[in-house]
Amino acid sequence: MGKRNLEYYINCFRNLNRNKKASQEAPHKVVLLLAVIELIEKGIVKSELIELSDELINTFTRIWKDGVRSEIFKCNIVLPFFHMNSEPFWKLIERNNSKPLSTPTINTLRSNFIGAKIDIELYDLVLTPTSRREIRNELSKLIDLPEKNFKI
Repeated sequence: MGKRNLEYYINCFRNLNRNKKASQEAPHKVVLLLAVIELIEKGIVKSELIELSDELINTFTRIWKDGVRSEIFKCNIVLPFFHMNSEPFWKLIERNNSKPLSTPTINTLRSNFIGAKIDIELYDLVLTPTSRREIRNELSKLIDLPEKNFKI
């Protein structure tokens, strides 16, 4: 397979497998990606390994509270972190002693997974200001978040 480029990832984001309720698509995966992008931009995440850290949880929660307007969906990082594994650019990295999960929680995710790895190509794109801005804009459109919520 050739190198994955910005167009490839924009297409992946537009086609995220998202839960639907009452004709609304869940914003969770989009908010998770926006939180990951912010932590990479700030230098808190320094590689393609994404840990379920307190910083990630807090950033996810802040973005959600600042911009998501939904009476149907609730702020919760657990399921999108776990279910993002169905996306082609996100791979959960199991610990040696991991056990099958029926209902994941923050603690069971942390004890069963080192974290998730995103594609190195995606990580490199997020490091580049112009492609990062384009990715962020595309993601923001998916859940109708104003761009002002992502100024650092």
